Amino acid sequence: MRLDKLAYLGLSFVTSLVIIIVIVMGNYGFNISKDPNFIAFFKWYIFLFVINLVNILVTLIFHYLMADIPGVQGLKGFTGDKGIPGENSKCFCDDKIGIAQDINIDSLDITSDIKTRPVQNLDTQKTVGTLIYHDSEPSADEPLSVMEEY
Repeated sequence: MRLDKLAYLGLSFVTSLVIIIVIVMGNYGFNISKDPNFIAFFKWYIFLFVINLVNILVTLIFHYLMADIPGVQGLKGFTGDKGIPGENSKCFCDDKIGIAQDINIDSLDITSDIKTRPVQNLDTQKTVGTLIYHDSEPSADEPLSVMEEY
């Protein structure tokens, strides 16, 4: 349960407790004076006070029930500045200068010179990983040796 729903529930409980306390203490308040004017005004005071607390209680319960219901979507905000226009070319294939006309992009193998070789630790002579590189030198047969950084 979310924190705002717990707050509404807790405040509703406290408000209900205050309503009960006001009604109980209001009954003891009639013993303060036997004057009919005091009793009339005291009844109105207690009545308005309890009505106000009930209004607060109904509002808290309403907010507790409505806390999970999503509201309507707001108005669209202002559109920001437009960015810098880019270039239309996607790759080297768009430029036909220096490239044979019969080469198809699907026939190019761009991974032909990517190689891997094992990486060994100098202290333990164990393989600790693999190095991926893009070159013809050094050969893939000899392992790369590394040592711990101090």
